[in-house]
Formats: sequence, structure tokens, C-alpha cells
Amino acid sequence: MNAKDRVRGDVGGGALVYEGMQGTDNPQVSVWELSIYGGVKVISADGTDPMSRFGVLTGPRVIKDRADERVRRGAFIITA
Repeated sequence: MNAKDRVRGDVGGGALVYEGMQGTDNPQVSVWELSIYGGVKVISADGTDPMSRFGVLTGPRVIKDRADERVRRGAFIITA
């Protein structure tokens, strides 16, 4: 993924591992991928989606609204 800036880190020997990327077209947008405690698995409320990493998107409210719409349509961005 292209990024204007990128940061990676590990706090506490795996207690918090993160990677953050700043948008190239909008510097107010950032995407973060995190794992905690060496990859503790968490599971969705309905029990169908276990994961050991999770993502966070930051930016203006319109970005959240667009992301919410994609989730409603089932148009997820899956990373491996």
C-alpha cells in the first residue's frame, strides 16, 4: 500500500505491535494495524470472525461514513 509516511513499532516485546500509514491524497487520513500480547485472538460478537490483528482508520467524519457504508454493503478490504 502506498503511504505518505509509515511507522512501525513494538512496545513491550510484543505487548503492542503496530504499523501506521498516512494517506497520500489526504494527510488527515491514517490507517493502523495492531496486535496485542503477541497476537491474542479476539472474536467478533457473532463468533464468526476470529482475528489476532485489527485495524483502525482515522480521519474526517466523511471517511468514517464511507467506511461504514462499505461495511454495510459487505465490501470489506481484506489483508493477508
